[in-house]
Amino acid sequence: MPHARCAAAALAFSALTPVAGAQDLSTLSVSDVRDETAARNLALEVRVASGALYAGGRIRLSIELAVEADDLDDRLIQLFRRELAVPVQIQAPWLTAEPAGAVALDAASAESAGPDASAYELALGEEITKAHRIADRTRDGRVYRVFQLERDFRAERKGLLAFAAPLVRFAYTNEYREDPFRGRVATDRVDAFVMGNALQLDVLALPEDGQPIEFTGAVGQYTIRATVDEARVPVGGSVQLDVLVAGDGDLTALSAPSLGAARGIAVLGHSDSIDATGRTFHYELAVQSAGVRAIPPIPFAFFDPEPPAGYMRIRTEAIPLEVRTAGAPPSTEQAAPPEPGDRGPGDRGPGDRGPGGRGPNDAGAPESGLWDRAPLVALGAAALGLFAFFLVRRVRANAQPGDQARDRADRARDLFRKRSTEPGADALDALSEYLATRLGCAVPAVVGADLPERLRATGAPPELAARAVTVVDALHGARYGGAPAAPFQDVARLVAELDAARITLP
Repeated sequence: MPHARCAAAALAFSALTPVAGAQDLSTLSVSDVRDETAARNLALEVRVASGALYAGGRIRLSIELAVEADDLDDRLIQLFRRELAVPVQIQAPWLTAEPAGAVALDAASAESAGPDASAYELALGEEITKAHRIADRTRDGRVYRVFQLERDFRAERKGLLAFAAPLVRFAYTNEYREDPFRGRVATDRVDAFVMGNALQLDVLALPEDGQPIEFTGAVGQYTIRATVDEARVPVGGSVQLDVLVAGDGDLTALSAPSLGAARGIAVLGHSDSIDATGRTFHYELAVQSAGVRAIPPIPFAFFDPEPPAGYMRIRTEAIPLEVRTAGAPPSTEQAAPPEPGDRGPGDRGPGDRGPGGRGPNDAGAPESGLWDRAPLVALGAAALGLFAFFLVRRVRANAQPGDQARDRADRARDLFRKRSTEPGADALDALSEYLATRLGCAVPAVVGADLPERLRATGAPPELAARAVTVVDALHGARYGGAPAAPFQDVARLVAELDAARITLP
């Protein structure tokens, strides 16, 4: 067999404990290990298990090892003290260090291969893992047993993505002798390796046409479902909303779905968790109005790379709520979803009670004793009128556009400062939340063709508004298209300039 002629760095031998009686593999030189790629007793192939690849999407690599059946049964010998069903070690640079432009995801599990998956252990890098046994192959009259592993990565940007060729290490013998203490012992151990194939993948940029405003970078196929812990809630009370997003994309990279601006409902905070069913976003909601009838549908947008590739927009079902005012007894009926013809607060229909609390079908109630309470009624009416007068004045004062704009600007500035001090702060998320609060809109609604006009309406000079749009576009390009990102300090300076540009009203 020809000796190996490759860089020593390609043969980074394992620190796993070698089998007793074997050479110390960490001290082997390149010339001590035979390159038996041409012998075709073993074959190692890496292929992509998915079709077209897009920035932000999952890349699943399938590693297939084919071993001649006779060799596996009789000639291959153990590499390490721990006995393996497939006594080989697969090595590749991207098993220990992520290739440029990709992030390694959790290893695909072999447990789903079936109840016999545990029978096929082998060494993958420095770890012992389990492999799928797939259908045998026959080539030139030789039967090969085939074992498959999968590893997942997320493409970080568009362009070429290279995976270096892996190799598989093994040892074999042509002759055994019987030892009275150790049993069957190989007499002519040979350490060898077989090279696999390298991969160079073309990662595509996500298309800009047809991108929904709710899209935050999810690539794959997803479903979304929402539930609440309690459908009956008093005014001022809170409910927990759980939004479960499941799919085959990278769940760890998802942004929390935006709830939009639901009138009468405020988000007090949110967290998230992830398990085998998907990623669940937990929202604590405050119900602030008796007019709330339901939690509106929550939209979620993603890019589906399967042909025909394109953007998809899905949404949850509306969740009916029964909101009780203070002192109202809880209803024993099930909360019904709002219908298009339902009346809102303030609307009346036949049978509704009027201002006096009586409907047309109510029997008349005795009114004796009313005059005895006349002084108290008059005094209460006067106090109520005085309270209403001052309340109207206060509401009118607070409703001035200038005050509202300044209040939003203050809250936006404080929110950005808080976000910028959090560990792992993301410039795009922090800037988007600042702009959404400043403009009084949901985060997904920040990006739009009219963003410069909306910023100018808050007092930003035209050149500052244009620069803000440029920074937002650059940050989106860095996240989803591979463009260089603006430094966080540049974003902080932009926010400081926008904060200084306050709208001035008389």
